[in-house]
Amino acid sequence: MRFTRKTLSFLTDEDTLASIMDDLSYRYDSLKKEKGSIKAVFRHWVLFVLLMVPFLSQSIFRGFTMLKNYLKTSLRHLRRQKTISIINITGLTIGITCTILITLFIKDELSYDRFHENLDSIYRSYIRFHNPDGSVDWQGASVHLPHGPALKEYFPEVKRYVRVWPQEFVVKLGDLIARQEITLADAEFFEMFSFPLIQGNASSVLSDLSSVVISESYAKKYFQGKNPVGETIAVIRGNNRNDYMVTGVAQNPPPHSTITFNLLINFESIKLLGRAESLTSWGSLWTRCKTYIELQEKAVAETIETRYPVFAKKYYAARFERERKAEFKNAADNIDPISFGLQSIKDAHLDPTASGIRNLTHIYILGGITLIILFIAGINFISISIGNASSRFIEVGIRKVAGAERRHLIWQYWNESTILTGFALMLGMGTAYLLLPAFNQITLKSMQLDAIFSPMTLGFLILATLIVGLSVGSYPALFISRFQPIEIFKGRMKLNGKNYFTRLLVIIQFALSIFLVISTIVLGRQINFMVNQNLGYNKDNVIIIKNTGESENIYDRLKNRLSHMHGIQGISGAVSSLDGNFWLERITYQNNDYKPIFYNRIDENYFETLGIHIVQGRNFSLEMSTDRQAVIVNETLVKKLNMADPIGETIELYGNLYSIIGVVNDFHLQSKRNDILPAMHFLDPSHNFYFMMIRFSPSEISKVLAETQSAWNKLQPDRPFNFSFLDEDVEAQYFDDKRWNRIVGYSSVMTILIACLGVFGLTSISVSRRTKEIGIRKVCGASVFSIMKLLSFESTGWVLIANLIAWPAAGFAMHKWLQNFAYKIYLSPVIFMIAALSMFLLVLLTTCIQTWKTARTNPVDALRYE
Repeated sequence: MRFTRKTLSFLTDEDTLASIMDDLSYRYDSLKKEKGSIKAVFRHWVLFVLLMVPFLSQSIFRGFTMLKNYLKTSLRHLRRQKTISIINITGLTIGITCTILITLFIKDELSYDRFHENLDSIYRSYIRFHNPDGSVDWQGASVHLPHGPALKEYFPEVKRYVRVWPQEFVVKLGDLIARQEITLADAEFFEMFSFPLIQGNASSVLSDLSSVVISESYAKKYFQGKNPVGETIAVIRGNNRNDYMVTGVAQNPPPHSTITFNLLINFESIKLLGRAESLTSWGSLWTRCKTYIELQEKAVAETIETRYPVFAKKYYAARFERERKAEFKNAADNIDPISFGLQSIKDAHLDPTASGIRNLTHIYILGGITLIILFIAGINFISISIGNASSRFIEVGIRKVAGAERRHLIWQYWNESTILTGFALMLGMGTAYLLLPAFNQITLKSMQLDAIFSPMTLGFLILATLIVGLSVGSYPALFISRFQPIEIFKGRMKLNGKNYFTRLLVIIQFALSIFLVISTIVLGRQINFMVNQNLGYNKDNVIIIKNTGESENIYDRLKNRLSHMHGIQGISGAVSSLDGNFWLERITYQNNDYKPIFYNRIDENYFETLGIHIVQGRNFSLEMSTDRQAVIVNETLVKKLNMADPIGETIELYGNLYSIIGVVNDFHLQSKRNDILPAMHFLDPSHNFYFMMIRFSPSEISKVLAETQSAWNKLQPDRPFNFSFLDEDVEAQYFDDKRWNRIVGYSSVMTILIACLGVFGLTSISVSRRTKEIGIRKVCGASVFSIMKLLSFESTGWVLIANLIAWPAAGFAMHKWLQNFAYKIYLSPVIFMIAALSMFLLVLLTTCIQTWKTARTNPVDALRYE
């Protein structure tokens, strides 16, 4: 066969192509018989290329033509069905918006600490405190200060260690006097971690005990364009003051770093601030910090963890011996009071087993909510498409008569669903762009707006959109494309039957919405219960002045100045606060040890100032010298120690005996997630308190604050005035719960909105199919109300069935969630009735809006319909 222009011009003809392919097959068989001639092989490939190029060109041209026709048809159909298209696009837009925001959140959460160059060799030590039966009593990510140097000495696999210990100090910089967080870190901090330095050398920038490295933002804020290197910053702790010279400026830590800092000083410089004894303390609960190690090349963490028990027995020998004589005296020999483990820095942020900053449960909750919203939007699309199928019967019949196969119709519907999801993707990206600042406030993130348009995020979103588009379009495509033309044109195809699948989808949609509504109500009521329930003391109108224990006699001097001030109703001091941060100790009673016990040193006005009632015995008195060896306990401690008559009983603490002189009512020291702790209070005549509590008259708050600050500044000119309100401190304990309640609440609104859009669309379709029926009913005397009742009955029935599904599921889930709280609300049937009634009314309102106009139309117009 000769190849000429005439031959090639007819290559688009199918018969010509068939004959060419036959000729190609013949020539190929002939060429195979030639004994490997290079010329023959070359002729074979030239022939193959010349034949296949026009053949592929024709296929591609046909594909583009078909796709163009699909797009035209799809866009025409979407224009004709404006209401249905808008409903579907709106629902999918909401779902995709939530998907984008949650995707950014999860991406941000999973990217924590991934920027370190030595990522795979950096680990963090964590500690476990065990019960005598071997179970874990408590564990945390902070170990004692000498732990890091001991690891480097004991394990040859450890290349270096770095301790990181954020502490609050008073900082003096020029005229600035403020209490700021300073991070103590070992000299190799910048060699282990990949925090770039703008100024300074990583190996020497923290080598001097009086050097300080500041962050870029700190330099801009306080040095305002001036070169900070060489400048001096004074750090004050109590009566100790040390001047630090700025030796470096570091880039701001990335937002997805578990280690943050503004001021860094050498860890050993704690000696200059009066805390030298902390560097060798193996037993104190208050001298522990996060300790990181970097392993030698090819070393594995498992080799250290297997030898960690021997390490613990060596360095914690005194602690082990003390525990063996007390709580662990009956424990098995292989059960140690303390054990340790290593955690990769990659897992530090999301591992709750070792005090991770955030729990993976948060990601699961947000991901689950997103899937629910997207699923409900998909249900809307499917149910509305099926409900609207009857309007497309003629179109399907004509297409099939014209030669369209079922696969062509399926492609057509897939095109329509993909176009819809494509529109929704564009709208969702724009909406997410606008909502990201608000989303950052809710989730406490600092995600950037351009993160939405990163290649990875865009690729994921496009892929997800295609999957969603094909998924939601598959069932309607398969459902509609199976109809036969003969049945369609004879009028046998009707969708007035039961439509069980469509009803099931709508019921599931409502059930998920009701589930989230119930969850929102329960979360809100539980939080209100915790915040507003009686705490056992009066938290209102109390100012807490902090750090009063840093200067000698500052409490007494400040109290003398304020005690006669008009508007102050009471002043007291304490070592421990009431905001969840307190001391816990072990006591001995009748040769038995008990822990944990809340420990507090107070003055004689403490209970009166806070409104805590003495239910048995008496209060402390400075006139009775024996009260220095006395203690006042709470009701929970009396119950825990099984005391029949507590007054006069003695308890042992640190080898000293204390006599119980009074019992106070139980009061909450921490969130109501936890039980009330057994508590003991000691009189501290020296008044060396960390906290001063001032009860004030509500009408005098401004005056009291101003005069208190003035008195403080006169007595402590080199110390910042640091205060808070007790009621705000208490509510801050529930900040995380409130945040998640808002997230679930917003999700409930989104799901209800999408569900109502679906009801609106289905009702619109139902009304259009029953227009003649409505006209006949009106002619026969039916009222507007009876017609609205008829059209609304089906959708409200769906809500009732959905409640039967949602109530058990929501009840089980909320019951499990409430088990996290020691003090919780009762799952009242009223909660479920409120959710059901709210959903019922919203669906009824949505249906009535759509049916009102149709029910009021002239029956003549209805009978002329179609």
